[in-house]
Amino acid sequence: MLGRGTGDGMAPELEARLERTLTGLPAAARRAERRVLVAGWSSMTTAAQQIPIIAAFVRAGFAPVVVLESRTTASRKLYEAAGARDLAFWNELQPSRTRASQLSPLKTEDDLRDLHHDGLRMGRYALSTMMRSTRCGKFDFSNAETKATAFEWLQKTLDGTAFADKLIARWKPDALLVNDQGYTPLGPLFERCVNAGTPAFSWNAAHRDNLIVLKRYRRDNIDSHPMSLSAESWETVRRQPWTAADWDALAAELAHSYKSGQWFGEVGNSVSQGVSVPRRPRASPRA
Repeated sequence: MLGRGTGDGMAPELEARLERTLTGLPAAARRAERRVLVAGWSSMTTAAQQIPIIAAFVRAGFAPVVVLESRTTASRKLYEAAGARDLAFWNELQPSRTRASQLSPLKTEDDLRDLHHDGLRMGRYALSTMMRSTRCGKFDFSNAETKATAFEWLQKTLDGTAFADKLIARWKPDALLVNDQGYTPLGPLFERCVNAGTPAFSWNAAHRDNLIVLKRYRRDNIDSHPMSLSAESWETVRRQPWTAADWDALAAELAHSYKSGQWFGEVGNSVSQGVSVPRRPRASPRA
């Protein structure tokens, strides 16, 4: 990934890039008339990957308001250097007045998945986060411990929603920059902004090192995968000429990404040997 170094420190080349990127951002942010609410990262390396995106927002006239884990989060100074004068902290959120046990008895997993409250898909975020945290894809809600865990995640989702509402009321963001929007606690913040018509942008690592994928969300594509193309983008691709050389370039890119170990390397999906990529697939983008 970008700027590999020891531990959570930044490699020298990354520090040099950051210095160039950060130049002039605080002054530009002070002049900005709009705000972008940013879900920040505690990891310095991950935060550093986010800085060029924040810089683009700042230069487009947005002042960043960054949400971090706590006031002592190590990456705080990096975000401040990028122009973030306003910050909020997850560990200071106040619990929701609504208690999870009041919403549903949660007799089944489907009860949790389908639970809506206050215009948001609370159960969906709670269940997805429960699956991620336990690495389990199916739950028996007749088990008392399982149900208790479900209620814990539902309550955390409700608490995150209360905090999201306060963030939106306090800062009135003109845009949102986020990832992990399918999980607690960022899911409710994401959905609130999308429902309000506030442009929401996700950022994710791409298929190989040093590339980032951005996607803009609105009501009609709220459930689209971050890597997916919009109908408009797909039509643009379909109208472009596609030659044998394009197929060769695509095959080479896939083969290199796998063989180099970079293929979605952040989640360990790559393999290093035995990769065979067809050079001329039968299907065509125009099909």
